[in-house]
Amino acid sequence: MKIVIIVVGAIKRGYIREAIEEYIERIGRYTGVELIKVKAASGRVAREELLKKEAERVEKILKREDLVVALDEKGRSVSTMEFSGWLEDTMNLSGRRRICFVVGGSYGLSDSMKKRAHRVLSLSRLTLAYELAALVLVEQIYRAFTIIKGEPYSH
Repeated sequence: MKIVIIVVGAIKRGYIREAIEEYIERIGRYTGVELIKVKAASGRVAREELLKKEAERVEKILKREDLVVALDEKGRSVSTMEFSGWLEDTMNLSGRRRICFVVGGSYGLSDSMKKRAHRVLSLSRLTLAYELAALVLVEQIYRAFTIIKGEPYSH
């Protein structure tokens, strides 16, 4: 199974980009992984219009058969162990070829994107900058794999 991480917006901070790339490389030891950056919408239009445009851009990447996980602060909170168990079960039992995690940009994700998702996941009840959310996500995916494999990173 391949893991696809879709991030709306550029990852501008070099230190965050480097950390994300490090974790992507580590995840690659366990499964196929791809980071896709989608251009954030801009303009003097309502927030809902921006979110709609971003959702359309994300939809072009998603395949009908993908398992989609949207990240949102109002989503379901899970522990690292629960996330690891879910990831292992999903990879082994779902029959899907890709899990696509979608990290919204500065304004989050549209309601339509959250409804499209099979799961809405919260990394924290705090609002995180999208770049930081992407970093936390890839670290937790890597940690989940170390738990699944019984490796010492996860303690």
